[in-house]
Amino acid sequence: MMFNRKLIAISITSALVTSSLTVSANTQKPEEQDSVKSWGKWAQQFATAAGGEFNSNALAFVSLGQGEAGRNAQNEADFDAENRYRQYVSWGEGDYEADRPTGLRSASIVFAYTDSQASYVVSSETGGAYESGLIDSDSNLDPRLFVYGQQFFATDGEAGDDYIYLTFEQGNGDYKRGYWYEDTWTDIVDPFEGQGAGYWATNEGFFIEGFASTLEVVNSLATDVLAGNVSANYYGSFLNHESRVSIQLDFGGSPGWTGSFFVPDGPAFTVNNGSINGVDLVGNIDGGEGVSGTVSASFFGDSAGVIAGLAEASVNEQPFVEVFETVRQDLIK
Repeated sequence: MMFNRKLIAISITSALVTSSLTVSANTQKPEEQDSVKSWGKWAQQFATAAGGEFNSNALAFVSLGQGEAGRNAQNEADFDAENRYRQYVSWGEGDYEADRPTGLRSASIVFAYTDSQASYVVSSETGGAYESGLIDSDSNLDPRLFVYGQQFFATDGEAGDDYIYLTFEQGNGDYKRGYWYEDTWTDIVDPFEGQGAGYWATNEGFFIEGFASTLEVVNSLATDVLAGNVSANYYGSFLNHESRVSIQLDFGGSPGWTGSFFVPDGPAFTVNNGSINGVDLVGNIDGGEGVSGTVSASFFGDSAGVIAGLAEASVNEQPFVEVFETVRQDLIK
């Protein structure tokens, strides 16, 4: 959803300070590790919902070809944590007059934050990157923005030429759901009149980011589903739309899943023969003529009660790349 924005100025009550947050894994400072929570697949330390940090150096013990008896519990925990890290990010570009962003594509995000400040970098394999710079925590946010629990907002320049925004909250498990946004005013010169003009260029996206369920939890879910103890149906929506997403699991002889994805006044498509690969789900989109793509997702939560991921589709040659989140039926309140 694109937010129509013609803001003249927004006051920021907390001033930017000269210190900056580190986002790069190569420049993380030891003194920051106790106070800065760093998220993203390139970050050196992975902060978990429990507050602990994952030390990637411990992985050196995993690749030595040791037998089961040679692994200690810590090494197994580190190996499991590294292999369960997942990230699903959308990136849309457009302008404030558009009904929705164009140039939608999948991306990656890295962000670091304290209680008062944050920064983030978004990049895409198809090209391009956006770096936010330092932004403050602030309560006087534009109410038209998508707000999660923890939020950071800033303007750049005396005239508020840029608006930068990051908001996220804890999901039902060891992951976060969030939204990032930036508006940049670009000046153009009328070649005939010589008068200044311009437009608002917008980047925005949603993300699910953190650690998937353990394989043990997913196997336990399969056992419970086959025994009839819990539901195999998940319901939710895309983070960016009023929409309906449903997923049904089959843990029989050939484990798989089907899914239905519907956006009012937008695309509708299904996945009919998706596969379950450990903690992940993948499937090809079947939406009829002019619709193709893939869905990638993972189980989240200590009971695999959430399936969240990314639908990446082409709908009549128009991109549709959106993040979704669903909850198991028996856990929906």
